[in-house]
Amino acid sequence: MWSADRPAHTRERLVFPGFQQESWSWDAQAGAWYHHRFYEHEPDLNMDCAEVREEIRRIVAFWLGRGISGYRVDAVPFIIERVGPDGRTSHEVFADLSALRRMSDAVNRDAVLIGEANVPPPAVSSYFGSGDRLHVMLDFLMAQRLFLALATHDAGPIVETLTGRPDIPTECTWGEFLRNHDELDLARLSESERAQVIAAFGPRTDMQIYGRGLRRRLATMLGGDRNRIALAFSLQFTLPGCPVIFYGNEIGMGEELALPERLPVRTPMQWNDARGAGFSNAPEERFVRPLVRNEPFSAAHVNVDAQRQDPASLLNVVRGLIAARKQCLEIGVGSCTILPADPPVLMHRCDYGSDSVLFVHNLLNAPRTVRLESADTREAAVVVASSGVERDPCRREIDLPAYGYAWLRL
Repeated sequence: MWSADRPAHTRERLVFPGFQQESWSWDAQAGAWYHHRFYEHEPDLNMDCAEVREEIRRIVAFWLGRGISGYRVDAVPFIIERVGPDGRTSHEVFADLSALRRMSDAVNRDAVLIGEANVPPPAVSSYFGSGDRLHVMLDFLMAQRLFLALATHDAGPIVETLTGRPDIPTECTWGEFLRNHDELDLARLSESERAQVIAAFGPRTDMQIYGRGLRRRLATMLGGDRNRIALAFSLQFTLPGCPVIFYGNEIGMGEELALPERLPVRTPMQWNDARGAGFSNAPEERFVRPLVRNEPFSAAHVNVDAQRQDPASLLNVVRGLIAARKQCLEIGVGSCTILPADPPVLMHRCDYGSDSVLFVHNLLNAPRTVRLESADTREAAVVVASSGVERDPCRREIDLPAYGYAWLRL
């Protein structure tokens, strides 16, 4: 996307404030200005150009033809936006997404398109279309509200997000995630809400970035508390949608804050405690990014091999949650109902046909007895639960430990 003249608005809506200077740069060889929503080495493509669209089609078909399951479509709003000569967004072309879907379906109708678009809930419908655009939208609002709930020990933000969701096509769903490879973006929280999350999970300035988020991993934000991390995963896996896990979170990897910008969470996977953490046999000085040295999150203490051998490890807890999720079709395709509970407790159920599952989560760092008056649980069977959960079938109550959870099949 070129402009012979310098656009008037080159410093508005910068993606990386404090690090990025402007969104248009001069190219001496072309003798023109080019647009880049991200850094200057990442020029935006002109989606109105037939040659560009054909090259995208060719690449999509190439990798799908080799068996990949689908694509995560990065920064979708910037793909479909059209920028005017003044440097501002003039309009959006959602037909680009319909065309991308047709390209994908032409090769493999089972392939999945996951969209990364941190947009307000009312805008989401346009990204799904009538079920003919993106299959999955990453749920940025829920991720932010979930951390607000964890910080305040109040399930209200999760409830508000679930009840405020727009209707979406039955062929589409939400991608529920806890952390990804970028910062934990808190821009959709109010100023006071954002301050509470930052105070709880990233109070130091070197943990913060872009004036809107935290550059930390899940485990370090939750203080390495395995029970609280497991609670977060259980919340994620019981939300209606498709769970998405960022590598390393399932074993509780930490970050390396000495790295710049978003890179602290993009360190090598820790497979074992050997040299190179099992990631590579190359000398570590040749690694693109260093291993985590921050104790107790280094590979010597956090790695896949060690956790495979420990039945109580975070890895095996997450594996148990994955197995439980596969048993509960109701979560992905059924209806979701929020049940009355005290603020520190999230209690909801998912129903599909004659099948129902009840979920109870304690966000407090203290035991909690939860009344189950809204559901007939006398014959309920435990699908999965945190250690320390106690339930007497003769009474409609369940005793949850600190950060405890339980899934009950009704």
